[in-house]
Amino acid sequence: MNAVLFSSKILFLAFDFQMFHYRILKFCSLCRFLLNQSNSLLKISSAAMLWDDLLSVNLQFFLAIASLFQS
Repeated sequence: MNAVLFSSKILFLAFDFQMFHYRILKFCSLCRFLLNQSNSLLKISSAAMLWDDLLSVNLQFFLAIASLFQS
């Protein structure tokens, strides 16, 4: 694999990891906020929406790792 291509893939992977880490922190802080709310329907719908968002970023991160090892 070309060294420039490999290093650019590493940079994109680092960015994807940073976004994944940010989303995990956001998910945890919003879950803490939702636990303090009294409306249980708000808790369930918001947590489901946040989890779906987190999973999509997680999938993008692992696809970036897989593309790193493809020639």
